[in-house]
Parts: sequence; structure tokens; C-alpha cells
Amino acid sequence: MDRPDIAIEVVWTSGGIDKLEVYRGLRVPEVWFLRDGVLRLFVLEGERYQQAERSRILPSFDPEPVLPYLAEPNQTRAVRAFRAALRGE
Repeated sequence: MDRPDIAIEVVWTSGGIDKLEVYRGLRVPEVWFLRDGVLRLFVLEGERYQQAERSRILPSFDPEPVLPYLAEPNQTRAVRAFRAALRGE
């Protein structure tokens, strides 16, 4: 079974299921959580996730410029704004 290399969760509410446990069961090596404008990265080490400062899969990627687009509640607007930014508009 194919699995993603990275999962990105934008957290709008609290509570519910333990997402890290779900991703651990799927053996996703890296999980990013964005909550209240703060990005937290977790990497799977053995059977547990450990919080990390930088991505291991994308070590040179600086997530700061994309945070506003990840936090946009409307996916279509976020994609359009991100594409416009990439084009320099």
C-alpha cells in the first residue's frame, strides 16, 4: 500500500481523535499541524512521533511563506492566492 510522505493538518477545532495515532498506524513518516498560525512538525522515530524543528523530507523548505495559504479557510481562494504569489502578482 502506498502511503504519503507528509501529512498536513490544519486544525480548526480541538478535541476528537488522536491524529498522530492514526498517522502512526499508516506509518506516515512526517506530520505537520497548523493551529492558530503555528506550525508544528512531527517525525516518526521507531514507533513514536517526535517534534522536530525542520522537515526531514524537505530539509531546505521554509514553511513560513506558505503559512497564510494553509490557514485560509477557503481552499479555492488559498490555491488562487498561492498561484498568484508564485507568478509574482
